[in-house]
Amino acid sequence: MEQQPALKLRANGARADGSRQDLGRANRRRVLAELVFRGPVSRSAIAERTGLTNASVSRITRDLIEAGLVMERASVVNPNRPGRRFVELDIDGSGGYVLGIGLNVFQQSVTLADLKNNRIDRIDLSLADLSDPEVVIAEIVKAARRMIDTHVTDRNRLLGGGVAMTGAIDPVTGLVADVPYFGWRDVQLNLADRLTRDIGLPIHIENLANSINLAEVRFGAARPARNTLLVHCALGLGGSLYLDGQLIRGHDFGAGQVGNLPVSIADGDPRTLDDISGGRGILSAMGVSGIGVGSERADEIAARLMSAIDTANAGNPEAAAIMQRAGQTLGRFLAMFAGLIHPETILLSGPLPTAAPYLDACRETFEGHRLRDNNTIGLMRSDLSNQASARWLAIGEFMVNRDYRTCTFEN
Repeated sequence: MEQQPALKLRANGARADGSRQDLGRANRRRVLAELVFRGPVSRSAIAERTGLTNASVSRITRDLIEAGLVMERASVVNPNRPGRRFVELDIDGSGGYVLGIGLNVFQQSVTLADLKNNRIDRIDLSLADLSDPEVVIAEIVKAARRMIDTHVTDRNRLLGGGVAMTGAIDPVTGLVADVPYFGWRDVQLNLADRLTRDIGLPIHIENLANSINLAEVRFGAARPARNTLLVHCALGLGGSLYLDGQLIRGHDFGAGQVGNLPVSIADGDPRTLDDISGGRGILSAMGVSGIGVGSERADEIAARLMSAIDTANAGNPEAAAIMQRAGQTLGRFLAMFAGLIHPETILLSGPLPTAAPYLDACRETFEGHRLRDNNTIGLMRSDLSNQASARWLAIGEFMVNRDYRTCTFEN
């Protein structure tokens, strides 16, 4: 990569010229947010949306262009002013790098991408045993360092990394409390700090469902919705609520976790949505034994679920019928959720929606049960990978959100 002017990264506590510096950093973040989330966009549109003056926007974008983070695109015709042309600006993908780390029982990967999330490299860890956090961390760090040494010629251009993972995650502190399918029980592990220290760059961590939901509304299929519900359908069901333009986290960061909702009571024992529509419940209905959390290696249970999905897609009537019942139950609950929160879009992610009988039954049941005034709510499948969502997470976090990643420029 051609050497660009160095980015100096400044900590929150380092202040020069007090409030003016703070205002300058805030304004730069606002401009970057327009470019990252809405680009390509013209200078005049940025000024209109942010309330900044045209002169301020021109000054900020000039600095960003000189730093190699932003580029000018070919001029285009202004549809509102025939005969007038304007130049659009966009993030320059070649201006830097981010890491994306995706961790669940189906896959554990470390990836590197440019600032437009074009993947440069990927290393699959393929860990047979996820039960020891220290082993998992060591493998992530080894893969990340190898990738950085191979591809990154200017470390100043490596902005940060995102981790999208299953489990109970505190994204503010980076603390991982429990990851049941990994066998991590009450570990209280500050994974963000550990990876930041061992890899040597800042890391932001987020629950997998939230990471995918954020990526879809900012960059993907749900853009530019401000109200979405995402249900991640894997061995269990996880959820994410994005309402009025922000994630709803709830007590203990547990908002949107739909899997424990009671569905029925059989023989005195409550059955949850997980038991019917989650992957373990589906495997149990297929007669697969030894699938309780902790009773068998999670990767083996994951492999069994993928095999069941393939069997259903191949037209096996028994497997297809079980998938259909699971999808129907989820569809009824989604109709109730739609009536409660009125999202613009409902997203289904994870391996289970790749089973056609599951997804088709869910859609049909949802359409048949939702209220008339919710007939504009779309139900779609998210094809976004864990790793891609982790990289989008890093791009949003380290180009827009964090003050201490705000850059000044030297020529």
